[in-house]
Amino acid sequence: MNLWLQATAAAGDGPAGDPPLVFRTFMPAAAPSAFAVQWPHHAVVLSYDPLRGGVNQLWRGHIDLAPTVAAKINRPAAIEGRVLYGESLPQPLRPGDADAVPDRQFRGYHLDAGGHDRPGAVVFEFALDGVELRERLTIEADGNRLRRQFSRDQPQPPLWFRAEPQRAARLTIEGGVETAPGVWRFDGREFALLIDWDDVGAPPPPAPAPLPVRAATPHEARADAPHSYEIQEVALPPEMAPEISGVAFTPGGALVVVNRHGEVWLNANPPGPEWRRFAAGLHEPLGVLARSEREVWVTQRPELTRLRDTSGDGVADRYETVNEDWSVTDNWHEFTFGLRQTDGGDMVLSTGLPDLAGPINTLHPRHPLDLRNVHEERKPSPGRYLGWVLKVRPDGRMEPFASGFRAPAGVGLSPDGDIFITDQQGDYIATSTLVHVRSGRFYGHPASYKWHPDYRGPMTLEQLAGLRTPEAVALPHGSLGGSPGEPVWDTTGGGFGPFAGQVFIGDFTRLISRVALERIDGEYQGAAFPFIRDAVGLEDIKANRGSDNLTIPAGREGLRHFRDAPPRGGTPLRGGNMRMAFAADGSLYVGQTSRGWGQGDGLQRIVWSGRTPVEIESVQLTDTGFRLRFTTAMDRARLTDPDHWRVTRFRYLYMPPGSPRTDESSVVITDLEVAGDGREVRLVVDGLEPGFIHRFETERLLSADGELIENPLAYYTLNRTLDGRVFTGPMSEPLLADAATGASPGAPDIDDGRRVYAAFCVICHQVDGSGGHLPGAPELAAADLRTRGEDAPLARDDTELVRFITDGAEGKPMPPFGGVLRPQEVINVVAYLRAEFGEGAGAEEE
Repeated sequence: MNLWLQATAAAGDGPAGDPPLVFRTFMPAAAPSAFAVQWPHHAVVLSYDPLRGGVNQLWRGHIDLAPTVAAKINRPAAIEGRVLYGESLPQPLRPGDADAVPDRQFRGYHLDAGGHDRPGAVVFEFALDGVELRERLTIEADGNRLRRQFSRDQPQPPLWFRAEPQRAARLTIEGGVETAPGVWRFDGREFALLIDWDDVGAPPPPAPAPLPVRAATPHEARADAPHSYEIQEVALPPEMAPEISGVAFTPGGALVVVNRHGEVWLNANPPGPEWRRFAAGLHEPLGVLARSEREVWVTQRPELTRLRDTSGDGVADRYETVNEDWSVTDNWHEFTFGLRQTDGGDMVLSTGLPDLAGPINTLHPRHPLDLRNVHEERKPSPGRYLGWVLKVRPDGRMEPFASGFRAPAGVGLSPDGDIFITDQQGDYIATSTLVHVRSGRFYGHPASYKWHPDYRGPMTLEQLAGLRTPEAVALPHGSLGGSPGEPVWDTTGGGFGPFAGQVFIGDFTRLISRVALERIDGEYQGAAFPFIRDAVGLEDIKANRGSDNLTIPAGREGLRHFRDAPPRGGTPLRGGNMRMAFAADGSLYVGQTSRGWGQGDGLQRIVWSGRTPVEIESVQLTDTGFRLRFTTAMDRARLTDPDHWRVTRFRYLYMPPGSPRTDESSVVITDLEVAGDGREVRLVVDGLEPGFIHRFETERLLSADGELIENPLAYYTLNRTLDGRVFTGPMSEPLLADAATGASPGAPDIDDGRRVYAAFCVICHQVDGSGGHLPGAPELAAADLRTRGEDAPLARDDTELVRFITDGAEGKPMPPFGGVLRPQEVINVVAYLRAEFGEGAGAEEE
């Protein structure tokens, strides 16, 4: 039975001596790193706060975990039953001085199966002012007593427990002396706090409905056709939630995956069907590193955790907290990503920023929170080191490594040991990026800079621009997706085709891209290409009312380049491609999770068929232009015909709301030269300038064998030239005239507005404009565009509507689109809204 179904089991299910079920989850009136501990046999549950120290609530009944795992917007798990006991005092257990609040360090926990003479238990381990302690929690056989057994290795200093008055429970102490009402002193190595209640005979409330485990999105295999790569489904056990959020392989070749429901599963012989669950109860783990089949490391929201199977039964029994020195709130957008290990043994992870559209938990923060703005950020950094890349040393110490990240969802490590991060488009981050991360550098989003030791107060945009290190490679928004995941290097030595040494990056859309890096003057830059992009068309989007909208790469180019992808065998690629890993056999495993935004959970495997695809293999910089190398010999006549090439360039501005493409212009090719093997062409261009992204589009290039090129697009991020020139600005202003930047828009184009609406608006507002609640977030509703009256969305005049779409609404689900859409596109979509949903459009009156 899936762990989340077990969480709602009725009283009497399971042997009374089994250890309890332990879940890391959001709990009411608790710090964001809280636990829920459930004894299903006795229908007893408690909330344990490792930061405040102790039991927040204990109740007879059940816990409903659905609010924390079933939707995009997290909420605390729901208490179902009668609360019998509670604590609110910070650190009720104190060493040395009963009136002094100690420093608490949480060490983790382990599960104790008990035996014939004692019930199963969970044992929490922690230190108070350096005094190491263990707290063993059990429900005794009669079902109406919680035993909290404390132990330590040394009898000194004295320990004090400060109790709070209770209505429905009685407290007694074993091994201590009450020195004042509600204050006990302990001098020994062991003592116990006993909590009794009287309603064991009363039936518990009905258990909440089980949380369904949806199967991986089914796909039918495509018809057989010549193909270079085959996409295969990896069968998952029916009890596994298929929201795969981490993929790794042990040194022995076993496959290890984690899912967003908090489980770790192992498969000793992938892609076979033999799965076993190794661990459960984690809090949305988004990274995994597998050292062996008995030791797995994960990043979960509040901490870096080492899971160990010490008994050899194939299941982790020790959940060890390696480090928790960054802050965490329970905001839905705040994630902890990872995980990679350097040759020196450092663990590398990253933290994302929360969103003002959701709550920020300020209860018992690990460090003082700070909601001041550094500049004008929409995504704040309320807690220490949110929006950072972090290292955790082998001794467990954390090192803040680099700042300036918004949603750094992908952590990668090159074969040379360089750290790379993917960040996601939004405020200040004009487009998604692949970033080479170096110690101490700042990468653009200002919110996290407040935790830098050099920060002295609010900063100007010019100051931030001066500190900012540009990305190694831009992933143009829309053309190459919108939310990239984990970058992985092809180290298969040709086992995955002709791209050995290149970087593969999944995306939340139905896209996997690849990147060919080069190093210029000590800094990385390079070219990005589509690899697999299973797109759906506009009619498909309309047919499913926009719920699958994010499966196409939205963008200014619309559907033009998102025709069905080049032929791939097997099944179509799903969306949610956030985690990937290469297997020893050269295949690429892709873990997929959509988290309520769309459809696309599961695990797929991409295998090279041995047939060489016709692709642009790489783009490299020269003194006078670019060298493009192909995977196979090409048709020389077409390769040297300027009519088969279109090269443009553009840049993004560094601005608070983000930036659309700006300074777009054509690049004149002055010469074309083909290498002797027919696989390489050198383009000499007029005006090679740093600071631009160069876009290469080939028009029906053919291989020497007459096959059409599969992906006709490439984007080269030119940060510096071979003679050392770099772009010096202006960073936040366009260089070209208004006509070129689109700053002076023309007449509205309703047809283009329809395309913009389909690409960006339909997922929330629906095809018919009816709006409705965001997936899993009933309190966040998109407006019904069909309504009438003074307060109706379309009652605004055009100027106000343009401003609303451009700037968004802070603290609400309406994001700013000024950093994505050109002014002309905003005007176009306003015209479409009026025509489709406005007065006289035949829309539904309310």
